[in-house]
Amino acid sequence: MLKLAPLIKPLTAGAILGLLAALSSYQLLSAAKFNPAVFTLQALPLLLVLPGIVKGHRRAYQWCGFIILLYFVRSIILLSSAKVVWIDYVLLVASVVIFVLSLLGSRLLVAHPTP
Repeated sequence: MLKLAPLIKPLTAGAILGLLAALSSYQLLSAAKFNPAVFTLQALPLLLVLPGIVKGHRRAYQWCGFIILLYFVRSIILLSSAKVVWIDYVLLVASVVIFVLSLLGSRLLVAHPTP
């Protein structure tokens, strides 16, 4: 588990950026016109925890775990609708990956805090 510790920060930050890219492509590919206000509301919670994730703060990982549950629920709702597109699966996988990485990050930072 100690060998995984240095990889948690870049993996989590990369997964969050990937989810942001998936959200923006979802907005661009949707039938409706791109709405910057909706995208801002979707991206803002992730952008708020991203600096703390990059710095390795344990609280940021814990909050990321809570926040990502909203994206997980949203992707489940999208997948249960009649019109499912491939990006819905990407949102689900990305949210699960970020949730697992945030749990690992908060656990490893408790066991081995960074200076």
